[in-house]
Amino acid sequence: MKDRRDYATEQIERLLAMKDRVEALGWLTGAPPNIYRNVGEMTHNQAVALVRRLYKWGVPEVIAVNIGASPDGSIESTDDLIAVLPSDLVARKRVITWNNKRSYKMGYEAPTEDHGQSHLLVWFD
Repeated sequence: MKDRRDYATEQIERLLAMKDRVEALGWLTGAPPNIYRNVGEMTHNQAVALVRRLYKWGVPEVIAVNIGASPDGSIESTDDLIAVLPSDLVARKRVITWNNKRSYKMGYEAPTEDHGQSHLLVWFD
Protein backbone atom coordinates (compact mmCIF):
# COMPACT_ATOMS: atom_id res chain seq x y z
CA MET A 1 0.00 0.00 0.00
CA LYS A 2 1.31 3.43 -0.93
CA ASP A 3 1.53 6.12 1.70
CA ARG A 4 0.61 9.78 1.31
CA ARG A 5 4.22 10.69 0.56
CA ASP A 6 4.28 8.39 -2.49
CA TYR A 7 1.08 9.93 -3.86
CA ALA A 8 2.43 13.46 -3.36
CA THR A 9 5.68 12.54 -5.11
CA GLU A 10 3.79 10.97 -8.02
CA GLN A 11 1.52 13.99 -8.33
CA ILE A 12 4.48 16.39 -8.37
CA GLU A 13 6.31 14.25 -10.94
CA ARG A 14 3.19 14.19 -13.14
CA LEU A 15 2.85 17.99 -12.93
CA LEU A 16 6.55 18.56 -13.62
CA ALA A 17 6.26 16.42 -16.75
CA MET A 18 3.64 18.77 -18.23
CA LYS A 19 4.83 20.75 -21.23
CA ASP A 20 3.44 24.06 -19.96
CA ARG A 21 5.82 24.13 -16.99
CA VAL A 22 7.44 27.57 -16.53
CA GLU A 23 9.28 29.52 -13.86
CA ALA A 24 6.44 31.26 -11.99
CA LEU A 25 7.76 34.79 -11.47
CA GLY A 26 8.92 35.16 -15.07
CA TRP A 27 5.59 33.81 -16.30
CA LEU A 28 3.58 36.16 -14.07
CA THR A 29 5.60 39.29 -14.86
CA GLY A 30 6.39 38.53 -18.49
CA ALA A 31 2.89 38.63 -19.93
CA PRO A 32 2.15 40.88 -22.89
CA PRO A 33 0.01 43.92 -21.95
CA ASN A 34 -3.20 42.29 -23.23
CA ILE A 35 -2.85 39.13 -21.08
CA TYR A 36 -3.70 38.90 -17.38
CA ARG A 37 -1.93 36.17 -15.39
CA ASN A 38 -2.69 34.99 -11.86
CA VAL A 39 -2.56 32.07 -9.44
CA GLY A 40 -5.70 30.62 -7.89
CA GLU A 41 -8.15 33.29 -6.88
CA MET A 42 -5.39 35.80 -6.13
CA THR A 43 -4.97 38.98 -8.08
CA HIS A 44 -1.93 39.28 -10.32
CA ASN A 45 -0.16 41.45 -7.74
CA GLN A 46 -0.94 39.03 -4.90
CA ALA A 47 0.42 36.13 -6.96
CA VAL A 48 3.62 38.01 -7.75
CA ALA A 49 4.04 38.89 -4.06
CA LEU A 50 3.54 35.25 -3.06
CA VAL A 51 6.19 33.96 -5.46
CA ARG A 52 8.62 36.69 -4.37
CA ARG A 53 7.99 35.75 -0.72
CA LEU A 54 8.85 32.12 -1.45
CA TYR A 55 12.10 33.19 -3.10
CA LYS A 56 12.86 35.46 -0.13
CA TRP A 57 12.37 32.47 2.18
CA GLY A 58 15.06 30.55 0.30
CA VAL A 59 13.10 28.58 -2.29
CA PRO A 60 15.51 28.28 -5.23
CA GLU A 61 12.77 27.93 -7.86
CA VAL A 62 8.99 28.23 -8.10
CA ILE A 63 7.40 26.51 -11.08
CA ALA A 64 3.93 27.21 -12.48
CA VAL A 65 2.29 24.16 -14.04
CA ASN A 66 -1.08 23.15 -15.41
CA ILE A 67 -1.73 26.63 -16.80
CA GLY A 68 -5.13 27.26 -18.30
CA ALA A 69 -6.40 30.09 -20.45
CA SER A 70 -9.75 31.76 -21.01
CA PRO A 71 -11.41 31.02 -24.38
CA ASP A 72 -10.18 34.30 -25.84
CA GLY A 73 -6.69 33.87 -24.34
CA SER A 74 -6.78 37.13 -22.40
CA ILE A 75 -6.51 35.43 -18.99
CA GLU A 76 -4.02 32.74 -18.01
CA SER A 77 -4.15 31.11 -14.60
CA THR A 78 -2.93 28.15 -12.61
CA ASP A 79 -3.90 26.56 -9.33
CA ASP A 80 -0.62 24.62 -9.15
CA LEU A 81 2.77 25.92 -8.12
CA ILE A 82 5.68 23.66 -7.30
CA ALA A 83 8.35 24.98 -4.98
CA VAL A 84 11.82 23.46 -5.14
CA LEU A 85 12.57 23.08 -1.46
CA PRO A 86 15.71 24.70 -0.08
CA SER A 87 18.37 22.52 1.50
CA ASP A 88 18.61 24.79 4.56
CA LEU A 89 16.53 23.12 7.30
CA VAL A 90 15.19 26.36 8.77
CA ALA A 91 14.07 27.58 5.35
CA ARG A 92 12.50 24.20 4.53
CA LYS A 93 10.58 24.22 7.79
CA ARG A 94 9.32 27.77 7.16
CA VAL A 95 8.03 26.92 3.69
CA ILE A 96 6.45 23.60 4.68
CA THR A 97 4.84 25.09 7.82
CA TRP A 98 3.45 28.01 5.80
CA ASN A 99 2.04 25.65 3.19
CA ASN A 100 0.47 23.42 5.86
CA LYS A 101 -1.23 26.42 7.52
CA ARG A 102 -2.48 27.64 4.15
CA SER A 103 -3.78 24.19 3.24
CA TYR A 104 -5.49 23.81 6.61
CA LYS A 105 -7.35 27.10 6.05
CA MET A 106 -8.58 25.67 2.73
CA GLY A 107 -9.99 22.64 4.56
CA TYR A 108 -7.20 20.08 4.16
CA GLU A 109 -6.12 18.48 7.41
CA ALA A 110 -3.28 16.14 6.40
CA PRO A 111 -0.06 18.13 6.83
CA THR A 112 2.99 17.65 4.64
CA GLU A 113 5.93 16.36 6.62
CA ASP A 114 9.54 16.95 5.72
CA HIS A 115 10.97 13.62 4.65
CA GLY A 116 13.76 15.02 2.52
CA GLN A 117 11.64 15.56 -0.58
CA SER A 118 12.96 17.94 -3.21
CA HIS A 119 9.67 19.60 -4.19
CA LEU A 120 6.51 20.86 -2.51
CA LEU A 121 3.14 21.26 -4.20
CA VAL A 122 1.58 24.64 -3.43
CA TRP A 123 -1.95 24.02 -4.57
CA PHE A 124 -4.87 26.46 -4.65
CA ASP A 125 -8.49 25.43 -4.75
